[in-house]
Amino acid sequence: MDRIQQLTASCNATKNKLIGMRAFYDKAKSNLTALKEREAELEAEAAKLDDVVSLLRSLSGGAREYVVDTINPIANEAVHELFGDNAVFDISFRQLPKQGWIADIASGTQGRMGNPIDTDGLSMAEVIADAVLRPLVVAIHNPALNRVVVMDEPFAGIDKERPEALCRFLRGLCDKLGMQVIITSHTFGEEYDQYFDRIITLTGE
Repeated sequence: MDRIQQLTASCNATKNKLIGMRAFYDKAKSNLTALKEREAELEAEAAKLDDVVSLLRSLSGGAREYVVDTINPIANEAVHELFGDNAVFDISFRQLPKQGWIADIASGTQGRMGNPIDTDGLSMAEVIADAVLRPLVVAIHNPALNRVVVMDEPFAGIDKERPEALCRFLRGLCDKLGMQVIITSHTFGEEYDQYFDRIITLTGE
């Protein structure tokens, strides 16, 4: 009888151990599933970040400062990663009054910048009526810094005749002041190709 009791106790102990191991396994499996899901999320986020970083690096040309509109958090992180404290964020180019300041700058008079912008032949007031100007003003304030302006969807919400005029204007700024301008757009037309040195198309989800 003692032998049977010993075997029973041993079997019960083994059973309890197996139950404990199964519970541990189930918990570990659940944690592993959660970790794999998080890994997939991080990989997807990293892929998007890599796209942004690759784009900015390929276009930056060694620029020391970006003036960045709020494109999206991942893009902001990418720019900050590349340029650190030299990156200026949240510059909205839709916060300017439609009249007054633009005309003052275009005519070369003293404006809110403190210094006039030489726009001879660029027709700023004629080209930009919807206040896409703010990041340009920030960047042009000290062109010696070789600044780069990232304009997120500058063609959005403006008259269909204006994108080409805006392209001409930006091309003039680049040539005249040695600036670099990066434009993101979902509505970019082939008719604007002549104004850009490089066009990159990002595809995927």
